[in-house]
Amino acid sequence: MHPDKSCFALQIGENSLILLFLKEKTAEEMKLTFQKARAILAFSFVFGDDFNFFIATNISIDLYKVKTDKKESKVIKNIVL
Repeated sequence: MHPDKSCFALQIGENSLILLFLKEKTAEEMKLTFQKARAILAFSFVFGDDFNFFIATNISIDLYKVKTDKKESKVIKNIVL
């Protein structure tokens, strides 16, 4: 859950996540799929100036900036393992 409680991250498959952006009685979703990955190992919202969400798969660590007010996410850095 995002610290301001307006976004949830849910794993829906071996290599897929959904970000649910919550607003009053509605929710919009954004699906993130990692085609080359076999497994998502960890994901979490974090406190940071440059990024606030990370996803670790068996092949990389991706750092994202999630903007809950605009309901969007942007890859900040991809670290290949």
